[in-house]
Amino acid sequence: KVMRDFVGLDVVDDMTKIALLDFSYNLTLGKLDEAYRAVKSINSTTIWENMAQMCVKTKRLDVAEVCLSNMGHARGAAALRESRKEGNTLASVGVLAIQLGLLDDAAACFREANRFDLLNKLYQAAGSW
Repeated sequence: KVMRDFVGLDVVDDMTKIALLDFSYNLTLGKLDEAYRAVKSINSTTIWENMAQMCVKTKRLDVAEVCLSNMGHARGAAALRESRKEGNTLASVGVLAIQLGLLDDAAACFREANRFDLLNKLYQAAGSW
């Protein structure tokens, strides 16, 4: 079984796999410009979505914006941009998680950020309150 972070990689060519490995390596080192250069030619929405999901886990909002734009997820990018204006990183990660359908991760972020107002809205919208 393929790990969730690598779903969609079994049907890509070797150049794409190398680009993703270079991306992960450079991202780990904090070299965002080099990381972006490594993957800017990838056109697979699935891969960009998986990378955006990894951004929720790593709380990398700057990379998440690039992923959302390459996915063509305008609503998600706008919601993330709007939430970043508040300055609460964890709440913004929660908003990103909602846009990607990761409701449990969003709830955990809102709880950790003490944003119970957003947690309440999430539960109401999901019908879980």
